[in-house]
Amino acid sequence: MWFERALDAHKRICGGKPKGYRAPVYNITQDVVDLLIEHEYQYESSLMGDDIPYVLKTDAGQLVEVPVHWGTDDWPPFAHYAEIGYDMPVKAPSVGLQAFWEEFDAMYEARGFFMLIVHPFLTGRLARWRLVDQWLEKTLSEKDVWFAPLTDIVAHMERLIAEGSYTPRVDHLPYYTGPILET
Repeated sequence: MWFERALDAHKRICGGKPKGYRAPVYNITQDVVDLLIEHEYQYESSLMGDDIPYVLKTDAGQLVEVPVHWGTDDWPPFAHYAEIGYDMPVKAPSVGLQAFWEEFDAMYEARGFFMLIVHPFLTGRLARWRLVDQWLEKTLSEKDVWFAPLTDIVAHMERLIAEGSYTPRVDHLPYYTGPILET
């Protein structure tokens, strides 16, 4: 099966089993969620159902959803691919990145969760990365923040749940068990 071949390749190349997954263009399916649970993944990061991590529960088990959002993804302001029909005007670095800083400030004020999604071929460009680097240096010197891999964030969340100091929202999948009819 394709999933087992992909896992074997990942282990061979990266030296270990992946612990999380993000679907291309955030298009996840129930079948993939169940495969992730079956293969003991800790988290999934494709849905936009909240501003903070929550739990996805199915008949197969559960995993943590670490939510993403297009507002913190560099694809909308910087990607332009005529080959796939994605003809968007590319923003100037200061304009494209400004939305991320505003999203961060709102989350920081609310003591929430912020995840910046950057692609090396988009935000990795020199003028853009210079601004990211400046923002990181300023943020680290002025604010009380924790930058961490998603595995550490999920482990922290699981510790809080085990201590009884946090109860996450739980989404039971599938959301719908039959066709949705128009009335």
